[in-house]
Amino acid sequence: MIDQTEIYHGGALDLAITEYGGQVNDWLDLSTGINPYHYPTDRVSALSWTQLPQKTALNELLMAASAAYNCPKKQIFAANGTQYLIEILPKILPKSTIAILAPTYQEHAYNWQKQGHNVILVDNVEQAKQADHLIIVNPNNPTGKLLTPQQLQMLHKHFAAKGGYLIIDEAFMDMTPDMSMAAHAGLDGLIILRSFGKFFGLAGVRVGFILADDQILHKLEQHIGLWSISGMAIELATCALNDQKWQRDTRQTLAADMRDMCQILQQNQFEIIGQTDLFCLAKMPDGAASAHKYFTKLARQHILTRKFIDDATILRFGLAKRQQQNDFATKLNRICEAHTA
Repeated sequence: MIDQTEIYHGGALDLAITEYGGQVNDWLDLSTGINPYHYPTDRVSALSWTQLPQKTALNELLMAASAAYNCPKKQIFAANGTQYLIEILPKILPKSTIAILAPTYQEHAYNWQKQGHNVILVDNVEQAKQADHLIIVNPNNPTGKLLTPQQLQMLHKHFAAKGGYLIIDEAFMDMTPDMSMAAHAGLDGLIILRSFGKFFGLAGVRVGFILADDQILHKLEQHIGLWSISGMAIELATCALNDQKWQRDTRQTLAADMRDMCQILQQNQFEIIGQTDLFCLAKMPDGAASAHKYFTKLARQHILTRKFIDDATILRFGLAKRQQQNDFATKLNRICEAHTA
């Protein structure tokens, strides 16, 4: 059984400040895969703060998500973040054996185990085919591995044929929308999770979506109830999802900045072993100290990264803004030179 206290998440900047000092503005937080260029937050009316969330506003959010994800509106359900949906799904499906393509986001395994399901972690999809259901994070966190829609359609066909589900967590899919399975939403045996906060840089807004068949959506409606998303969050997410120009421009910016970010790491002898345009997974330079020690050295320079408790050979780096990359490069180079001196 996975112990949640042993799951290390990025984003705990407050704890890093307590341990390593400094103020929020002193730190470069690279521990998450959240877009550092957030969508403007000044596009929310006063009314959304003062009245209960309106059904018409929620309907507009679902319409915006339908257009942004290229999926049928009637197959979308919105909730208070995808983490909330990850916790609920194991509660609404009968006890089962569920395979998870690993390594990946550990909250999936933890929450299915917590609800009494038999969880098996697999290295490849062939090992998963005897299970009732399969979870794939696509693109994967932290490896960045991306399965094609054609590969996923074959897997869906296999699990749907025996009454199971292919569950795809597309939390980082916004950078590569053509690879999404969202257009197939509504098929029996297919569940897709979409995160709002990562690509739009608004993780604190807490909005997420599940794309699924009528049976799953009906169970979710019974389980969650009224007003699970604030009026402010509904209005802001609707505006962002409708802003296609911002999305196109942002994809270009993220891609360019991540190329430069990877170059900085490679110049310091890190090997990039996986990436999206919001994070990259790097293997430590040959002969370097453990990744856990580098995590500490970087933290003392007020740079927060994502370490892995069970693997001291890798670090995950979120994306730094272009204007922050010179400072990051200088501090990283100083640390690496000190190690080789």
